[in-house]
Amino acid sequence: MRRTTHPPVSASSTPPKPSAADLPPSPPLSPKTSSAPPVQTSPSRRPRLSAVDRLLHTIRLLKAGRLEREEEYLLFRLSEDEYSSLHIRLEQDDSLWAWYEDKVRCDWDPPAEKGKRGRYTLRMPPTALHEWLIADVEDAVTDGIEQLADRVEKEDEIVAKALRQVRKGRSTTMELQRPVLENSSQEESAEEGKSTSKSKPQRSPDATFINPEVSRWPCVVVEVAYSQRTKNLSHLAEDYVVDSQHEIRCVLGLDLAYDSKKKKPDRAEKKQQPTVSLWRPGFDEDGAGICRTDIDAAQFQDATSGGLTFHVSDFLPPSTLECLPATTTVEEEQARSFTITFSDLAAMLSKAEEKIPAMPHTTPSNTSGKGQKFRKRKRTPEKEASDENEEAAVRRAEKELKEDGEWRARVRRRADVGQEAGLERRRSLRRRVSGRAVAEGS
Repeated sequence: MRRTTHPPVSASSTPPKPSAADLPPSPPLSPKTSSAPPVQTSPSRRPRLSAVDRLLHTIRLLKAGRLEREEEYLLFRLSEDEYSSLHIRLEQDDSLWAWYEDKVRCDWDPPAEKGKRGRYTLRMPPTALHEWLIADVEDAVTDGIEQLADRVEKEDEIVAKALRQVRKGRSTTMELQRPVLENSSQEESAEEGKSTSKSKPQRSPDATFINPEVSRWPCVVVEVAYSQRTKNLSHLAEDYVVDSQHEIRCVLGLDLAYDSKKKKPDRAEKKQQPTVSLWRPGFDEDGAGICRTDIDAAQFQDATSGGLTFHVSDFLPPSTLECLPATTTVEEEQARSFTITFSDLAAMLSKAEEKIPAMPHTTPSNTSGKGQKFRKRKRTPEKEASDENEEAAVRRAEKELKEDGEWRARVRRRADVGQEAGLERRRSLRRRVSGRAVAEGS
C-alpha cells in the first residue's frame, strides 16, 4: 500500500490558526445606541392614591394650614365602604380625629343605588367676612324672636315660652332622613333591594336655630355662598326641607357674589350684586310635600324696600301652634312675625366688609411698652415627639399628593369640577318636575 508523506514544515511557513480554546475571552458587547428619546413618565402614569388616602391627606394638610384655599369646598367620590373606612382610619389618629370632630365641616350624600358612589363634600374653613356676617344675621334673628315672644305672650304663654327656647345652633352637623320620593326611581330601588346605603345624608350648615324640646332638627338653617356657581343654594335648601320631612321650617340663603376664582374671598372683587333667597315647606296640587321658594335671589344691597319676614311658624311646629287662635286681620298677622329689612341686611354686609382692611396682617405693635419680654412654657418631651410625628405625617401627605397623578389633574380642573357638582341633579325626579315631592305617609 502506498503511503502518503507530508513535507516538513519550514520556519518560514505560516503557523496554524489558534483554536477557540486558546483565545482570550471577548469583552461584553456595548449597548446599542438609539436615537429614540427616553421614555418619560407622565403624571397620569404616576401611582394613584386611593380616594380615602387622598381625602385623608387633604384633611391632614387642612389641619396643618397648608392646603391652599381656591374653592369653597372640595368634592370627593366615595363608596359606602370607603366612607366607613375613612372614619375608621381617622379614629386611629387621636389628634386628627379630635380636630376632625371639632373643626371639620362636611356634607355626605350616600350612594342612591348599589355599585354607585356617594359625594363627600369637604367645606373649607369660613373666612372672617363670612363669620362676621353670620354673627350679625344670627343676632338680628335672635332679637326678632325675643320681640315676637313678647307679642305672642299676650295670646298664649305656652307658645311664647317655646319661642324663647329657640337657640343658636351654630354650624351643627346633622344627619337627615332621606324620604322615599313619590313617582321616583327610589321606590323601585327600595322594592328591588338595590339601595345598600347604610349611612344617612349629613349636612354642616353655616348657621342654625334649634329648639331641641320640640324637634330633632333645626327650625331655621342659614347658608352663605360666595357664588351660586360653587354652592347651589336652591338644591341645598331642597335637601334641608324635604329630607327633614318639613321639620326644617325655613332656609335662608345668602349669595355674596364674590369671584370664586380668587384664593382669598375676603379680598376678592364683586362680580355682581349680592342676593338673598328664602325657602319654606309647601305642598303641590296633589298634596305632596315640596320645597317652596318664597324669595328667589333678591338683590338687597341697594334696595330701598323689602325684607326678610319670619313668622311664628318658622320656629315652631304646627302641633305647638294649634292653641293659637286664627288670625283675621293684617295687624294680627304682623304681630306674629318680624322683618329684617334689606337695608339692614346691606348694612350688616357693609360693616363686615369694612372690618376686613382693618385686620392686622403684619406683626402687631407692642402696646404694653418697649422692651416687654414674653415667655411660653416649655413643651414636654412627649409633646415634642408628638409634634415631630405629626409634622412627618404632613410632609408625607404633601409628597404623596404632589406625586399623585389624579390629584395633579384634579387641581387643574377643580373649577370645572366645582361647577359640575353645583349643577348636578341629585334626584331623578328633578328631571321631571320643578320640586321634589315627599310621598304621602312618609
